[in-house]
Amino acid sequence: MTGPALRNAVCAPRREFLRQACALALPAFLLTRVASATVLPAALASAVPSTPMPSVDVRRHGAVGDGVHDDTAAFQAAIDALPASGGIVSVPSGRYLIDAARSVRLRSHTQLVMDADAQLLAMPNALKRYAVILIRDVDGASIRGGRIVGERAAHMGSEGEWGHGIAVSGARGVSIRDVDVSACWGDGICIGTIFARGRAIKVASDIVIERVTCRGNRRQGLSITSSRRVTVRDCQFSGTGGTLPGCGIDVEPGTLKMGTEDVSISRCTITGNQGSGIQLAGANITRLRLEQCEIRDNHGYGVLIGGAHQVVLAGNTIADNGLSGAMLRRDVRSCLVAGNTFSRNGTRYLHEAIKQAMQTLAGERVPRGTRDLKVDDGAQATVLQDNRYLR
Repeated sequence: MTGPALRNAVCAPRREFLRQACALALPAFLLTRVASATVLPAALASAVPSTPMPSVDVRRHGAVGDGVHDDTAAFQAAIDALPASGGIVSVPSGRYLIDAARSVRLRSHTQLVMDADAQLLAMPNALKRYAVILIRDVDGASIRGGRIVGERAAHMGSEGEWGHGIAVSGARGVSIRDVDVSACWGDGICIGTIFARGRAIKVASDIVIERVTCRGNRRQGLSITSSRRVTVRDCQFSGTGGTLPGCGIDVEPGTLKMGTEDVSISRCTITGNQGSGIQLAGANITRLRLEQCEIRDNHGYGVLIGGAHQVVLAGNTIADNGLSGAMLRRDVRSCLVAGNTFSRNGTRYLHEAIKQAMQTLAGERVPRGTRDLKVDDGAQATVLQDNRYLR
């Protein structure tokens, strides 16, 4: 089935569709599950005592902010000066040089509050792996405001892809708001797992990313690896590229066993990335909602969905992407694609046509659909309804 017949068809036998009706009451079900990703941080905030929180200023602990002196130790001294109950670390306007090999390490219940004109500049290095700010195995930490600028242009090595602006590893109840992250050797922001002796032992949970901009980073704008209850809203991810996958957002479990569960991405703009706008890759991704986003002008797919089940793709604008607007792989289960507007996708049509011809010659299945929306035959319980296709 191709062309208009596919667009609003039910891609499962009628009995299967009816059997899946409960599962595809996904919007209500997922709203209930994903809501906890937004409710919990608010609950944490309401639990803060009414008395003023302890507050320190990085300048009072030796930070210079001239873009020349190494301010890493001063930042850490300010953070460590707070009591165990936490508090606020204020960062006035300035250009603060940070040694990403050591990282600025947030503690539990620490709020890093940066002036809009404050910049944390990563010192050039040759490391395969680093983080300008590291939030590891803590509770209730937050970052608000300011800019984090990586050292991509001045990087002294050629290997690795894990030089991140912000890394959240196995932390809980974290919020990142109103931050601009750019020019990192790896990801703007990476959320995921703590490993010990090669074994995954703890995943990040209850993370909120809001009004954040990630631009010009080398590997991903945002990576969501093994985690629970992640909310991303009102953000922008653009200009990613330099090493694969080069996506605006990549949802990819760090380990199959840990998986990724309960992710909500809404009202985001994902544009101009060298890979796909949004990619769901690997396997064991459960309960993901992608809603009211603008996904445009990416070199790969607008949205590539694989290894996932209980997915809702609704109310998005998906246009002018190099490959299909949305591609559902054969290992997708229980996916609702509804109320989206597709237009002018498949701008790299010749590339896709050659690829499909090679698949046909090799005896492989060719996905059904148009340049806007394609579905592999193996995808199960996939419902397409009320989508619009414009030219």
